[in-house]
Amino acid sequence: RCTLALLLDFDGTLSPLVADPHQAALPPAVKQQLQTLAAMDNVFLAIVSGRGLENVREKVGIQGITYAGNHGMEMILPDCSQVKHSDQFPEGVHHLLYLPFQYTHPVPADLLHRATSLFNQIQEECFEDGVILENKGVQLTYHYRNVAEERREVLVRRVKELIERAGFRVGLAHHAIESKPPIFWDKGRAVMFILHHQFGKDWPRRVQPIYI
Repeated sequence: RCTLALLLDFDGTLSPLVADPHQAALPPAVKQQLQTLAAMDNVFLAIVSGRGLENVREKVGIQGITYAGNHGMEMILPDCSQVKHSDQFPEGVHHLLYLPFQYTHPVPADLLHRATSLFNQIQEECFEDGVILENKGVQLTYHYRNVAEERREVLVRRVKELIERAGFRVGLAHHAIESKPPIFWDKGRAVMFILHHQFGKDWPRRVQPIYI
């Protein structure tokens, strides 16, 4: 039987976009649907997000599924499993309880130091009313949704300049600028890693993936 693999983003997919990313929440009805899917033995569920790994795990709050944070730089994946009952699922439904396998994508030794310096510089030069600056280790996100319209262009231009000057890649999100490390890795490659890890090299014959 073919397994359905659902690999879903959090912001804008499972949770509505909000002015303050810290206030984003998973709607109860969506969480209930995810719990039902996670309990099915022919469905594999993964959350793939630009948020930090622990942040997105806390936001979703469902055990035994795969989480990929920081655009796949950090992951926690299910491994050995056994059937058990859990109160977090609908009454009478059993689910697979997984022992986790944790993965962190390798980065050059000096990258974290450079990322910290970049974060401090952006905070010093480009932090104004309405700005939300997220420190994600080797990555950062500069949110400007709540910044006055007349200030956005100059701030965004300067943030991009600082990111590129530090040797990082500029990513564009919803009213946000992301600093990504100069390595060959992103959400798409993280999805491929997850599918290969979970189902083996012949996963295209074993699983039907949907990535949103």
